[in-house]
Amino acid sequence: MPQSDTSSSTGAISSSDVSPLIPMSDVPGAIYIIRHGEKPPDDDPSALAAGSEQIFGVDVDGNQNPDSLIPQGWQRAGGLAQFFSPSDGVFATSLLARPSVIAVPTYGKPPEHRTYQTVWPLASKIGIQPTVTVDVGMEDHLATWLLTQSGQTVLVCWEHEHIEDITKALSTAISGGDVPGKWPADRFDVVVALTPDPAGSGTYVCHQIPQLLLAGDSIDPIPSANPADA
Repeated sequence: MPQSDTSSSTGAISSSDVSPLIPMSDVPGAIYIIRHGEKPPDDDPSALAAGSEQIFGVDVDGNQNPDSLIPQGWQRAGGLAQFFSPSDGVFATSLLARPSVIAVPTYGKPPEHRTYQTVWPLASKIGIQPTVTVDVGMEDHLATWLLTQSGQTVLVCWEHEHIEDITKALSTAISGGDVPGKWPADRFDVVVALTPDPAGSGTYVCHQIPQLLLAGDSIDPIPSANPADA
C-alpha cells in the first residue's frame, strides 16, 4: 500500500485561510463526499453482548486491525474504483466524473485506517496519491482547502458523523439540491455530489447518488437536515 503524502496535511490549512466564495473557475469543478466502507460493528470487543460474534477489520495484508475495513468494506472499496473510474468510460450518471484529487483525514497511520483504505483501490487505478488533509472535527478548515482546489475534481472520504459538518462548512457555496442531514450509522452507500449550478450562479447544487454496489445498498436518499428542503 502506498504511503500517504503528509506534506499536504494540516500545515497548509489554517483558520486565517477562510475566505468568501470565489468564481467557479477558481474552485473545484466538482466535489464528491463519501463515507468510508463497512467497519467492525463495535471497535471495543468488550462491549459486545455475551455470545455475539466479533467481525474484525483487516488491513490490506489480511492482518486484524480495529481501524481497518471489514471484508465487505474492502468489496465496496473495489467497487468504488470502478464507480469513479469505469473501465469503459461510462459512468452510472452524468453527475459523476473521475477524481483528480482524493482527500482523507489525518490519522497517525492513514494507510491503516478505513477512510484511506476505502479510496486506495481507486487511487491506485487512476495513479494518484490520496491527500492527507486535516483531523476529523476540522471540517471548516477542510472546506476552505477544498475551495482552493482550482479546476480539480475532488473526492473526499470521511467519517459519517462529520459529513454533515462538511456540507455545513460549504453552505455558502451550495445554492440548492438534496443536502443530507445527519448521516445514519447504517448507510455506506451514498455519494454526495456537489456539481456546478447549471444556472451559472457560481455555486454548487447538491445531489445524492446511490452507489448500488453491494447487496443491501439502497436507492433512498439520506433525509435532509430540514425536511422542508428535501
